[in-house]
Amino acid sequence: MHRRTALWVAIYVVVVAMPLLVVWWPPRPPGRGVVREFAVAIGFVGLSMMAVQFVLVGRLRRRVPPVATDTIWQFHRHMGLVALAFVLAHPLLLGAIDRETWTYLDPTVDWMRATALWAATISLCLVVGVSLWRERLGLSYEWWRISHGALASLVVLIGLAHITQVGHYVRSIWHQGYFGLLVLGALGFLAYVRIGKPLLTRRVPYTIAGIREEPGDVWTLSLAPDGHDGLRFEAGQYGWITLADSPFTLQQHPYSFSSSAERQDRVEFTIKALGDFSRSLGERDVGGRAFLEGPYGTFVFTSPASRGAVFIAGGIGITPFVSMLRTLADRHDPRHVVLFYGNERVEDIVFRDELERLKTALHLDVHHVLEKPPPDWDGMSGFITGEIIARHLPEQGRADFEYYICGPEPLIDAAEHALISQGMPLDRLHSERFAIV
Repeated sequence: MHRRTALWVAIYVVVVAMPLLVVWWPPRPPGRGVVREFAVAIGFVGLSMMAVQFVLVGRLRRRVPPVATDTIWQFHRHMGLVALAFVLAHPLLLGAIDRETWTYLDPTVDWMRATALWAATISLCLVVGVSLWRERLGLSYEWWRISHGALASLVVLIGLAHITQVGHYVRSIWHQGYFGLLVLGALGFLAYVRIGKPLLTRRVPYTIAGIREEPGDVWTLSLAPDGHDGLRFEAGQYGWITLADSPFTLQQHPYSFSSSAERQDRVEFTIKALGDFSRSLGERDVGGRAFLEGPYGTFVFTSPASRGAVFIAGGIGITPFVSMLRTLADRHDPRHVVLFYGNERVEDIVFRDELERLKTALHLDVHHVLEKPPPDWDGMSGFITGEIIARHLPEQGRADFEYYICGPEPLIDAAEHALISQGMPLDRLHSERFAIV
């Protein structure tokens, strides 16, 4: 899998660098110096990277690269920073070698051109800056989402107009056609997500079948299909939920399934009350309309050749594992499963009673670890460390198990380091760092 991931990264590099081959292809004008040509090149690549950003988050059901969704989102975030650096370096380098370049940003020379370029520059800075500091700025997820798409669209459209207007390397029809298709294709992905997806999900509505409170300020939302057979998913995947009379709303959020993949008559999501949407779940009316888009994600335990699985969860990161355990129980899977589950207090342990019941239906070992245990606690305390993991791993065939980690960043980092130091194969380690909301 790691080799295939490296292959897709290489393909990404080729795709974003493709404009350099296109503009180099005849007819091409004579060169104008190394620094100028380099500055122009990173401008082309920056625009190409911005366009590909739309594809990375296009929410394709059958993603071709075998990469976890959280990894794609992290890659999208880092490449956004690189694209910003390239786009800003483009005018700075050109202006350093030729003062005439700054006239492009001077409204007294050409106010329309200057206004557009300033708008694109400021919009790109806002796209990246607001994404990095959204919570500090107090911007809601819904308004960030719509502003993110609108500003990014503005940037690529102005970028297309800019390279066409300058025209030094984009003179022929086929050059212009390539860049036009690049930008319009990117915007097409955005339209597919914001318009096409809601149109499709509107045909398969759901009804809110139940809402129950769980320990630790957590809610479980149950949805029942309304007039259709329901959704097939793999345990560990997630879906985008809309609780409204129409799927065309800003309030669309991704959450992991917590129900068994063997049940289509009702799907469940167990959600921590962290944002405005999740905090309002208890106020929703049973019987209300809902829409579900998905499933997505590759954080699934489907390997029939593995001896068993080790699940390492922190807090609400238990959700995909409960879906996996319920599914394994419904399938009467005899394989060995070891669960490490970290929480702050005993009152925060979600599914505590059900995990005990599942131990009778599965070959399941559960190890609770509490940061602040009560005086009468007879389990482990502190954090899930490498020493705790190593002590309770299966004695036989450890390398034949699959290892899954979901929870806060420090837990994932510590668990990955511990498992790698124990000699576990990298292709058997699966982490979910899903934090886009």
